[in-house]
Amino acid sequence: MREEVKQLALTTKGFLSEAEGLRLYELAAESSRRAPCLEIGSYCGRSTLFLAEGCRMGGSHPLFAIDHHQGSEEQQAGQAYFDPDLFDAREGVVNTLGSFMSTLRRAGLTEWVIPIVTESRRASRYWPETELSLVFLDGGHSEEDAFQDFRGWSRRVLPGGYLCIHDIFDDPAEGGQAPYHVREYARSTGEWEDAGQVETLAILRRRPEEPALEAEPAMPASPETTAPVRAACFLGGLRQARTDSWAIIGQDGGQSIDLGDRILFVFSDTLFAALPNLYHNESLTAPYPVPAGRQGIFLANSAGLSRGDDLRQALGEIRYYTDEEGFPREIIEPTGPEREQEVRFWPEHGISLDGKVYLYYLGVQTVDRSSIWGFHTLGAGLAVLDPESGACERIRRENDWCLWRAEVDDFHFGVQVLRDDEDVYVFASVRKGLLPSALLARVKADQIADPAAYEYLYTPQPEWGPDLEGALSLGESGSEYSVSYNPYLGRYLMIYVEGYGKTLMMRTADRLFGPYSQPQQIGHLPHDRSSELLYLGFEHPTYRKNDGETVYITYCQPRFTANSLIAVRFG
Repeated sequence: MREEVKQLALTTKGFLSEAEGLRLYELAAESSRRAPCLEIGSYCGRSTLFLAEGCRMGGSHPLFAIDHHQGSEEQQAGQAYFDPDLFDAREGVVNTLGSFMSTLRRAGLTEWVIPIVTESRRASRYWPETELSLVFLDGGHSEEDAFQDFRGWSRRVLPGGYLCIHDIFDDPAEGGQAPYHVREYARSTGEWEDAGQVETLAILRRRPEEPALEAEPAMPASPETTAPVRAACFLGGLRQARTDSWAIIGQDGGQSIDLGDRILFVFSDTLFAALPNLYHNESLTAPYPVPAGRQGIFLANSAGLSRGDDLRQALGEIRYYTDEEGFPREIIEPTGPEREQEVRFWPEHGISLDGKVYLYYLGVQTVDRSSIWGFHTLGAGLAVLDPESGACERIRRENDWCLWRAEVDDFHFGVQVLRDDEDVYVFASVRKGLLPSALLARVKADQIADPAAYEYLYTPQPEWGPDLEGALSLGESGSEYSVSYNPYLGRYLMIYVEGYGKTLMMRTADRLFGPYSQPQQIGHLPHDRSSELLYLGFEHPTYRKNDGETVYITYCQPRFTANSLIAVRFG
């Protein structure tokens, strides 16, 4: 860094230390070769000089500098950081723009800085599609402003780019906590990894888009296994939906149901936080930051609609079904007595018929509060969802929601639903040994609401029978799994996670009802060290590329971590 620019920066009004400034300079010099950098909170230009000098050294892209130049809430008359030299008596306001522009001219950096004189939230709202390699957050330090800046700008950062947050104080006695809360929240999303800290400057790096997934050797090719995996890539934790008033901070599930013009996403256990409440390090189930006072809001299920051709974007932009206060709500709600008995309902999968969604769900009852696995499976039901309003009505037989009774504890019905002409095929699973086995039922589309109309696959010929107890096992599967026809492979593709082995598995078949090939390992799945198992591995057929040459799969870990995304390419 040029010595004269550094000395000018250190004598310019501001609150950035020399060590912090030099680290920003280094990061900007590195990052600006890829895309522009951006800062929130320029003040008189102290941090701007370090960042702009880095951009000049990078030689490719400039710095956007956003500030309304009327001072923060702490810099107004009568407040702790008020500077009378920056007060415009004629206008009756703090005005730092003149000092800022003078600083840039003296440093000879006007060509490397694009000033934007407005509030950060307005700039982010009308920002074009320009991606950024580095964002420096040093604007308003209230909870509302800090989270608004994070929400508005962090999504613009390229994979591998940097998010720098100033004024991080672990001890509340040393300084305000809003930047610290933003840092902790960013960590909890799974999108960001720590890249160091210099004094009060925290540096986070957006996780790269496609680090390689450790691939398992494929089993020897056989007539039953004709789906060689060319590549498998871990795409990181998924961005979870948020608004100005709430943010999803953890979810299980994530099945997608194609409605034609939109996609319905359904989830089981969901934890969301009301914003902009204070964040801290206590939680109902895990050491992730949740709002003080509300302690995070737990839902047994949630759902919403989204669009778009990109799965990552679609999941981050879900419009959830909400309550009267605008917060996400359960779509399948227990009655008062069911709540008292700690019964909750988890959506499995469903199908759109005549403008309605027929949604299969699992009922479980808590039996041990000390364990995250302390629940007992009651059975499976079927509900009818209005996709426009989110209104959901459970179908009952003799006033009983449980249409398929669980004879064993690990039983699922409706984990995948497919239509073939007039028939609807419903996949299930049951664990009678070490691993779950897949089962298959069918019903006429116009009789889907009548559980007595269902038939179950008895033999491979195929032959069908009236009782679930006599159903033929299709072989190994996960408790929950996905099945779809893959045009690229010319076969049906079953995807699931072998939980305790933490392995992504696949099986294929020429016909929907099998026989399915022997299980084939795709690869070991990245996971948190504390995760004793992985689960809920689902392919999302709507988002596959090149007729299924590339498919996208999500999976879950315990304790409300962000769902993760895998891309698998065949060939």
